[in-house]
Amino acid sequence: MDPLASGDAVAVSTAAALMRARLIEMEAAGVPPAEIAVTAAAGALGPVLVKLTALLGKEFKLPWCTRRDIKFVKSKLQPVHSLLLRIWERQDVEAACKSWMNQVRNQSYAMEDAIDDFIAGLKRDDTSGCFRQATKASPFRDLKKQVRELVKQCEDRWKNLETISVRSKPVLDARARFLHKDASELVGMDEPKEEVIEALKKNKMVCINGPAGMGKTTLADLVYQAIGEEFQCRAFVSLSPSPDMKEVLKSILTQVTNGVQSTGTEAATEQNLVDKISSFLADKRYLVVVDDIWHCEEWEIIGGALPENSLSSKIITTTRIDDIADKCKAIDVVIYSLCGTLGDYGTRALLDLIMKKSGADGKIPETEIGYVTNSISYMCYGMPLAIIYLAKALAESIAQDTYEGWNIWIRHIRGEFLSIPSLKPLVESLCLGYNNLPVHLKTCFLYCSIYPEKVYLISRPSLVTKWIAEGFVYQEKAAESYYEELISATDLLMEGRNDFRVLPMMLAFLVCISEEVNFVTRMYNRIDLILNQNAKWIQRLSIYDREDSNDFSGLVNWTPWLSIYNREESIDFSRMGVSGTRSLVWFGERQIVPDIKHFGRLRVLHLQGNKDLENEHLAAICGLISLRFLGIPKCEKISMLPREIRRLQNLETLDVSGTGVRELPWEAAQLPNLVRVLHGVDQVVKLPEVLREAMKTGTDLSYQAMCPSIMLPDHFDQTTEQLPVKFGRRYVGVPQWISAAFRDVSSLDIMLCKLEEDDQKLLGALPNLENLVVRFQLLPRKTIPIIGGGFGRLRRFCFDCRMPWLTFQPGAMPNLYWLEFKFYSGPPSKDPLNIMHLRGLEYVSFKCSENYSRDAPGISATIDIVRKEAKEHPNKIWLWIGAASSSAIDAESSNGSDDNTDGNKGKSPQVSNQASCSRTSEVPEIEEAQE
Repeated sequence: MDPLASGDAVAVSTAAALMRARLIEMEAAGVPPAEIAVTAAAGALGPVLVKLTALLGKEFKLPWCTRRDIKFVKSKLQPVHSLLLRIWERQDVEAACKSWMNQVRNQSYAMEDAIDDFIAGLKRDDTSGCFRQATKASPFRDLKKQVRELVKQCEDRWKNLETISVRSKPVLDARARFLHKDASELVGMDEPKEEVIEALKKNKMVCINGPAGMGKTTLADLVYQAIGEEFQCRAFVSLSPSPDMKEVLKSILTQVTNGVQSTGTEAATEQNLVDKISSFLADKRYLVVVDDIWHCEEWEIIGGALPENSLSSKIITTTRIDDIADKCKAIDVVIYSLCGTLGDYGTRALLDLIMKKSGADGKIPETEIGYVTNSISYMCYGMPLAIIYLAKALAESIAQDTYEGWNIWIRHIRGEFLSIPSLKPLVESLCLGYNNLPVHLKTCFLYCSIYPEKVYLISRPSLVTKWIAEGFVYQEKAAESYYEELISATDLLMEGRNDFRVLPMMLAFLVCISEEVNFVTRMYNRIDLILNQNAKWIQRLSIYDREDSNDFSGLVNWTPWLSIYNREESIDFSRMGVSGTRSLVWFGERQIVPDIKHFGRLRVLHLQGNKDLENEHLAAICGLISLRFLGIPKCEKISMLPREIRRLQNLETLDVSGTGVRELPWEAAQLPNLVRVLHGVDQVVKLPEVLREAMKTGTDLSYQAMCPSIMLPDHFDQTTEQLPVKFGRRYVGVPQWISAAFRDVSSLDIMLCKLEEDDQKLLGALPNLENLVVRFQLLPRKTIPIIGGGFGRLRRFCFDCRMPWLTFQPGAMPNLYWLEFKFYSGPPSKDPLNIMHLRGLEYVSFKCSENYSRDAPGISATIDIVRKEAKEHPNKIWLWIGAASSSAIDAESSNGSDDNTDGNKGKSPQVSNQASCSRTSEVPEIEEAQE
């Protein structure tokens, strides 16, 4: 039965919204994520406990027997939840305990589903406004039985749940574990060593930055050994993610004094040790290496002990954390990026060397060795540590006569990655970074294992909205902060600002962790299907269905028999535990929607690149009423959304990028929770025609009731010429009704005759506005001052006018990082733009029509003004100037030229990449506005 056909829809929505609001309030209040969100450690127990607590609140009037059962379930689950979080980090948990933990996590999802169903059946009392049970049916009696059994199993092993403690992690000596001592295996390190030594000749400090396993520690040690004798004192210390700073300082003091000074029996404080080191080194030339810095606070303590002197003392640091390297830039430290040091040639040389030393030389067929080398090179991404230990594992397998060909062997490595003895040092290196993450970031990071190797980029907007749909986080702002933290703290391959790949070795690590805790199940080949065909619990399912599945992960040359359209060879989901599956992510060119009736609890459905998916197939998907994320990217045969989409009352995100969808149906506009529509950069998706007409005629708020939530394409900084909500007429000023009708809008394009203070306050009060385009057909009569205050989330601002007559006041647009001007010809403003008041600014873009030369007096004068102001800005500002092409200009360059004649000289790799992909087209003539 269609739930929308009954009168229960409003009550269901309101009760569910009340619970959702409670979770959002707790997140906004700073409640730790592990206590309220879905996590890989405790499953859905966090939100289950929040909902149980809420059901006991004053908003719900439930029978005493139901309240009694709820209190019992809550009292028993609270210590279980705490226990799971405490023992999550332990490495010595036995198999039986791991099995029990998986059982609790699996049942927690079923518990949340049962509670959600119960909430959906509650009725609001018109008199009291409270929610009451419409029937006597309650899930809590069954939940009591389940909880009793889980607790009994646990108490049989641990008599008191509250007394279990987590064993402290051993302090790891990173240098001892990862310093490669076999000089014959140090391939490709000579050039980096000489470059670091050369950098030290000109600078006091060099920071070696790069992902795990790239050889940072080894490189620092090579330099240390090469130049150490030139210094009176020297020390080399390595840090763990949670170091004892007093022990670290004691080690530095002992090394620089050759053991002469020590703390003895006195209770030395950190400050006492800092003072001793600083005093001793004040008049000495020293070399200190601080390896593997994890937190800025640690470096601040050690740095305080290393005094400035005129004796050419030197400091080398290493870190895998980009934020720490970025902060080092601010103190004039040279950053040496160590990334992908060995290519195919170096990989082959190292592989041959290890095979020869292991006695396995010549055992791989000559016809296969090139493929093996390329595969290792791809999987290891030039990481010497990974190449060495993967090659040693291969040599060991050959020596034991268990090698049966690359594809079979690498599949074994992928499945047993965490337990193969010869890979232990590599696993420990990857574990250091992973274990340093808090549980909520571990959860988000593990979710990346749902994406296939090599083939697909992970898109920021798609990923963070999936996190929200899954319940890992509840607000978009918080999700974005998680993303930024994850990017900074992990080894990801960024491609632009918003797309990335996970390093193949790290992805193999994540896949094994995910499988171990039953977080993500991947089915990429026949073996995966055989292993999972009778699985009882599948929480998140990733399927990669591609005919040419050559991804160097061992999943190669298998026929595309997983193709759902072929009913003779389709997957039989009825035998699998997918009834409670939260995410189904399906990549591939040839599959039709699986039998949806088996996936009744999906929150995330992502079908990418399906060449056979057509419009009529979407109606079945619209029966998944729990969906919060629906993605059909690159499904080229999809041209329109069905009217049945109205059934997806919980839908929050709709991804139609790369499809033929150009307009949302009216039924989509009625979805109460839909807040964002993701679409391609060159793909314009229009609001329903009736809403567009209402905007054109300037209708007041009458259409807000018809459209409770405006759909928001959210580009997360992707450049588009046409932003999602674009008004079709010119307004004298900003309409008053815009603040209510478009409260949730993230991107807005509007044509105005004036932009006065009241207009700015209306736009600046839009809480989610991130992208704003303001167009003027004629020059304003005077310079427009952009006032301070408001625009708290605005990141991109485009001013389309014949000349940019603007000036920014202090406090204006505090988070703006991209300022763009589209202009034609005219006199420059007599007032300064004052871009120094835009404290977050990084880029200023000028786009002028090809009908006008950028050397025209007004245009060139404006560019000169901005260049001058950019030099005075506290940030480094990049200027982009162009018409048919673009060029990036370092505003600090002294030659005054618009272009860098030395190619990419002075540009960071990030800026260079953006310059190469940012093309500026002719500014279109503005159509005559309606009078």
